[in-house]
Amino acid sequence: LKFSLPVTHGRWNFRCAMAMELLLSGASLAPAALRARHLDLMDQFASTDCLRAPAWWLCLLGVSTNYLMHGFIWNYPERFAALCQKAPLKSLGSHPVDVFASLEVVAKVAQGISIFSFLGSTGRAAA
Repeated sequence: LKFSLPVTHGRWNFRCAMAMELLLSGASLAPAALRARHLDLMDQFASTDCLRAPAWWLCLLGVSTNYLMHGFIWNYPERFAALCQKAPLKSLGSHPVDVFASLEVVAKVAQGISIFSFLGSTGRAAA
């Protein structure tokens, strides 16, 4: 079986996809912003103080790694399939889809650990 994903090329498709990503990203902030407003925490919600904290950047890296993996697989499916035939990925499955499924589990665990580490015990208790 050959492993491949459809990849569309073209400047127009790319721009539309990026516009949709920005729209959805902005819309995803709406519930958090409304909750912050309801709790009178809008100043803290809009603050950029977290950008100076190394823990924030480590959390962001841990959460975004999964999406970087998705982007790599989507844009370079043949390269991913070739990498799946070599160690250490070969130990995760015999087919690229099996390897992807295993990597997805690892990535979700890493995301959870990143968020819980960033929140700390105080943040987890508040959540």
